[in-house]
Amino acid sequence: MNCILEKCILVAGKDQEQYFLLIPNDSINEKWRYWKFASWHSGEHKFENLHHYFKDVLEFCENQSLEDN
Repeated sequence: MNCILEKCILVAGKDQEQYFLLIPNDSINEKWRYWKFASWHSGEHKFENLHHYFKDVLEFCENQSLEDN
């Protein structure tokens, strides 16, 4: 796995409160993977793809909006 992580794409800056790794496919995983790391939760938060990530963000924003009203 370390070899694969060396080939991943880091989205966002280093030392930020959250960042994302786009992890390329390999012999075990046929598809790219998308992991989010954030200071407010431990470990990686895995998403099937970018669509699922943005869907999760949209649902979170909608829920926050409902709570604010």
